[in-house]
Amino acid sequence: MTIARVGSMVTLVPSEFMGRRIPRTRVLENWVDEPPSTRDSSVRRDLKSPVIGYLGRLSSDKGVPILCRAVATLREGHRNPTLLLAGESRFVSEADATRVDAAIAALGATAVRKGWMERAEFFESVDLAVFPSVWDEPFGLVVAEAMAARCPFVVSDAGALPEVAGPGYPFVAARDDVGSLAAVIEDALSEPTEDVVDRAQQRWHVKYSPEGGRERLHQLLIDILRKGDGKS
Repeated sequence: MTIARVGSMVTLVPSEFMGRRIPRTRVLENWVDEPPSTRDSSVRRDLKSPVIGYLGRLSSDKGVPILCRAVATLREGHRNPTLLLAGESRFVSEADATRVDAAIAALGATAVRKGWMERAEFFESVDLAVFPSVWDEPFGLVVAEAMAARCPFVVSDAGALPEVAGPGYPFVAARDDVGSLAAVIEDALSEPTEDVVDRAQQRWHVKYSPEGGRERLHQLLIDILRKGDGKS
């Protein structure tokens, strides 16, 4: 990192979490487009048999085995969930891919592997998205995408995921904790979520939309130019 800063005017990181880890940096959050269509969160599907979705790399550090075990726990209760997995095991070691495959296989027909999916199709296909990372995520692009799509979601408390979701977001589980994840998923499926996704989409619009990103980038460039001119 020190070498990368040589000759630079500013070092950018995508979250306050990373800013606390790397001194003398400035936060410039990532931004994502709104999907071509957004789901109507006021329409409640049959949540006795919910479709729980995961979008991302199929690896242990992303929490896929933990999610599989949490879904198995839900099956022991009054729900009959389907776990829709959108993603591949790219850039994953052979040993970890084997562990993840075993965790998915243990769910039998409950788990459906879809490979790579378009974001809009994924969010329209699931009742609840779950992002259960166990490593310190520097940002949380899929979280911002869920917010834009008005899709309710659960995150773990890993890295910047709770920061992206926002203060007071109600569906945050302890990382690497099957019981906590299962309980939070159950809460998210049991509670009305229309107000939650309304607030999440508004947060996306202000902080993570292209318009919000352009405004922050504009202000960043103004600040850099002022410092370069010695005006601040």
